[in-house]
Amino acid sequence: MSNSLNFKQTLTVPQFKAECGTASIDIVRNPKTDKLFASDDAGNSIAAVSEKAIDAAELVVSLVAGDDGKEFYLIHPKGSAGNNVERSL
Repeated sequence: MSNSLNFKQTLTVPQFKAECGTASIDIVRNPKTDKLFASDDAGNSIAAVSEKAIDAAELVVSLVAGDDGKEFYLIHPKGSAGNNVERSL
């Protein structure tokens, strides 16, 4: 069984907040599953969160599809999608 993700689109955090219509995003740990998720101003779950995001300096939000084809947003450190930026101009 593979657990690969297909990255469809990546947004900055401000772009994602604008798309969701929220002024802030909270990262929350589910006490029952111990998994991280992101919630909007109203407390709605809007994205999964990578464990690596907790200590990362710069985060991005990617629309990803799992092996089952289901799409969801994932907050993760910038550059952790397999393509690291070597230089910005």
